Amino acid sequence: TLHIVEAMTGHLEKWIEQDDIDAAVLFASPASFHPPLLPLGFERLVLIGPVEGPLAGRSEVTMDDVCALPIIHSTRAHQLRQMLDAYSMARRRPLKLVAEIDSLAQIKSLVFQTRGYTVLPRTAVSADWVSGPVRFWPIVDEQMVIQLFMVPSPRFQKDAHCAAVVAM
Repeated sequence: TLHIVEAMTGHLEKWIEQDDIDAAVLFASPASFHPPLLPLGFERLVLIGPVEGPLAGRSEVTMDDVCALPIIHSTRAHQLRQMLDAYSMARRRPLKLVAEIDSLAQIKSLVFQTRGYTVLPRTAVSADWVSGPVRFWPIVDEQMVIQLFMVPSPRFQKDAHCAAVVAM
């Protein structure tokens, strides 16, 4: 039986480390985990927020644009947030955080209430995320991509059925 759970990267990382789950697909830094990591590809980051406002009429944004907006994001326990902080601090343009929430559903709710913007990988933006008062803009800065990995637990690597799932 295959049991699939969706959660934010920081939670999945903790569950892998604690051996609570067999494998995770993560947006992560290769330095975060011991091998074997199976690279799956790269994802461009996008800004998600109200259709109306300072970005109306724009087709893309830069991180300088992002840093000037009210941002709703996860806490620093998550890889994507760490990446955003590192990039914005290197540019001496800290994020204007209005809320730190470790629930994707709650972040989405606040963005839909037009209380701010958030940054996510493009594949996380389903049709229901960009409807009504909300849309997304690709972030064009070259560094604004994040790598996707399959991260198996040590226990997972020893099981033939689990190895078949990884291979698939």
